[in-house]
Amino acid sequence: MANLFRDNAYNVLGLDISATQKEINKRSKEIVNLLRIDEDSEYETDISVAKSKRTEDTVKEAVQRLSSPTKKIQEYFFWFDIESDKDEKALKLLQAGNIDEAIQVWEQDSSKETATGFVAKKNLAILASVLLVEKGQKKHLTQSISCWKDLITSDKFWAYFEKIYALNDEVGTSDSAIRGFKSKVTDVLSDFYTDVSQNKADNSFYSLFAQVFGVKGQKMQRDVLSPIYEAINDTSEKLRNLNISEDNIISPEEIKELKRLTKLLQTNFDKLKELGLYSDSQSKTMRDKAAEALRTVALDLYNNLGESEKPVALFNIASKIAGTTGTINKINKDIETLRANRSDEKIIKPINELLEDEKFSEALDLIEKRLESSKSNKDLNEFLVARLKWAITGVAAKDYKETMAQFNKGQFAKAAQNFSGLKAFILSYITHFNFNEEAINNVLAEIDQLTGDAKALNLDNVQNYRNKLLEGTEETFKDSFEESLIVFLVDCGIYGNIATHLPAIKRKNTIKKWLWYIGIGIVLLIIFGSSGSDDTSTGNSPSSGSSGSSSSSAYNICSGEYDDIKADLDSIESQMDNYERSGNSDSFNALVPRQNSLVSQLNSKATECNGLR
Repeated sequence: MANLFRDNAYNVLGLDISATQKEINKRSKEIVNLLRIDEDSEYETDISVAKSKRTEDTVKEAVQRLSSPTKKIQEYFFWFDIESDKDEKALKLLQAGNIDEAIQVWEQDSSKETATGFVAKKNLAILASVLLVEKGQKKHLTQSISCWKDLITSDKFWAYFEKIYALNDEVGTSDSAIRGFKSKVTDVLSDFYTDVSQNKADNSFYSLFAQVFGVKGQKMQRDVLSPIYEAINDTSEKLRNLNISEDNIISPEEIKELKRLTKLLQTNFDKLKELGLYSDSQSKTMRDKAAEALRTVALDLYNNLGESEKPVALFNIASKIAGTTGTINKINKDIETLRANRSDEKIIKPINELLEDEKFSEALDLIEKRLESSKSNKDLNEFLVARLKWAITGVAAKDYKETMAQFNKGQFAKAAQNFSGLKAFILSYITHFNFNEEAINNVLAEIDQLTGDAKALNLDNVQNYRNKLLEGTEETFKDSFEESLIVFLVDCGIYGNIATHLPAIKRKNTIKKWLWYIGIGIVLLIIFGSSGSDDTSTGNSPSSGSSGSSSSSAYNICSGEYDDIKADLDSIESQMDNYERSGNSDSFNALVPRQNSLVSQLNSKATECNGLR
């Protein structure tokens, strides 16, 4: 469409718009004959700044357009009309390269609302448009848009145009065809200025057109606006789905992604500003969507991670982007609330510091002191409850690790006591988590029933029951704190009772049968943070002891498979230890499913091997 004038059918054929069909056909044959003998064609209407490249195809297409009633009118409208001596003078000046003088000739009459004035203004609009394509100067942009606006919005001009066109029309253009062209001429121009903007990589070319005409052509909508809106929509969805607080920390990678997405939004909205369409109704809708996405991230950071500076910055950006008063007011209210709540920073900061330093007991004490006095402050109360969960889980994880270590070292009496104490500790805070207390109590009662009597104890049944209980906990409990506490509670019940029974078990074979189960405890200990050499060696001894206790080939094969799985598990956990030390949480988390799978395989293989003794 940027070639609207250069590829105009009259320009291609080197004819004035008053040319007859006979002249059109004659000229086309003449040009084709010259092309076939490699001769250039030169005509008195040719203009250097809009010289068309003539080929047999372009000539053929030009003739076809001028033979169509609906197409010819557009070719006629968008080419120079040489009616008077002044028009002839301006044309000769153009051919001689005296562009500014030609412009002055047509400018003298362009303000008149007469036939002469309309012709001068249309010629001036065409020339300014041609020069805009060639030179890309803003003065030609302003002049072309101004002239087209004056012409297209003038009823007198259209009355003149329809009359003069009828005098030169030999193809029988209907009144409806003229009305149809009149209704779409603005869209044609919109596509022209869209192409110019794209070719010049400057959206301000289209921006002025959009401001003056207040329309968006199909090309602008399809090629320019749709990609921008799609980018904004996609970016908004990615922001909304960030869920930074899911793992209860905000990592450098998450901050980097947040900045990238925010910058991407601002870049695309800057494009809309350059196009002059930032306040367009469709743009306002997209602005509101983006602002809501930023608001979602800000609230997540504030409510779930206790951040304050980053949410304020995000709210401020969202307020500037928002397109409607309702969204702006909602965000501004959030900003006021957040600023008011920042006075609670004296409470929030010490708690966060204790948690980050893994001083969970101290943090728990401080949180409990603050909870009672913060009941009237909803936001602060929600923050404290979230931090309470973190502290409780931290204390439980530390105690669980220490108690499992006691169990694995054979300190069964002490381990039994501590497992019982840990279970009581978790249950005392159970109301703060999304648990069904009745279901939890029923599970613990079933565990006591399965493991309470040493004589009736069936290890296979206990192991299968445990696996069934913990299967799918990751999907059931989206909160990682709750997922961890379920494991702690189940194992406290199982291992607490086992630790009680082990000292009373005297028979050698029975003791050996328990050794693989102790190995499971070591693996679980590793999962929840143990990386010490003593624990690892303890975990290896049951399997090696078992492998040496039978000469059966089936048992030996099973034992070898056990060792292979154990080696895989050791390798995976070694990688995880490295990732944990380096702070690479993404790579660490990516290995957790594999680790869990190997633990499950190891447990199953241990059961199988013990059955082959």
